[in-house]
Amino acid sequence: ELLWDLRNIKRARDDIGFRGVKGTTGTQASFLTLFDGDHAKVKALDKRVTELMGFAYAYPVTSQTYSRKVDIDVLAPLASFGATAHKIATDIRLLANLKEMEEPFEKDQIGSSAMAYKRNPMSANRRVTIPEAFLTADIVLSTLQNISEGLVVYPKVIARRISEELPFMATENVIMAMVKAGGDRQQAHEEASAVVKQEGKPNDLISRIKATAYFKPIHDQLDALLDPATFVGRAPEQVDEFIQECVTPIREAYKEQLHSAKQVELNV
Repeated sequence: ELLWDLRNIKRARDDIGFRGVKGTTGTQASFLTLFDGDHAKVKALDKRVTELMGFAYAYPVTSQTYSRKVDIDVLAPLASFGATAHKIATDIRLLANLKEMEEPFEKDQIGSSAMAYKRNPMSANRRVTIPEAFLTADIVLSTLQNISEGLVVYPKVIARRISEELPFMATENVIMAMVKAGGDRQQAHEEASAVVKQEGKPNDLISRIKATAYFKPIHDQLDALLDPATFVGRAPEQVDEFIQECVTPIREAYKEQLHSAKQVELNV
């Protein structure tokens, strides 16, 4: 079983992917700006950086932090090792009960306070419940199915939120435009964020850019830079690629189960 655990840990290690060059929000918008809208170049850069970092592949969808599912993939083999350790501990306790074996007795360790000859096990104690974990997972999956089947989206509210947050979202586009125009990235970043972060004032980024001589090289680009459509980067293409390359094969593999699946209703 320890050899199985070694195999599982090696598999998890070998299966770890690279975050890639996805940008702060994962849409690769800044890279798309750098390459003047050339999606192929952005994908090529992502692939090349992944190879240079020594990874076989990059995760198709991720933000500036990797998915915590990666942590689960890494921890699962360790949990499997824990099951092996549990078995070993149980065997030791059973054999200790028969006085055929016992744990190492440390120098300052005390056995039973009433029976000096008795050596109570200190390390080989563990308790595990598994059926409850599967029942919980089933409940969670049913809840997720119920939510996803009845999910309601409000486009007008989304549009209002985008309008309110546009000055914050525009920062990266403005900085990238300044860099392309010959400006310093750090200075552009400080100019764009000083009032909002240091003085705690409302985000007046757009009006300050228009009134600041430092940003004069990109004043004629502001309308294009503030177009909400420019902030999605490769998000639409990423979604299409993810569905085609990752989701569709899974749906095909489980098409019979999906066909027979029933709608979930929750009593709340």
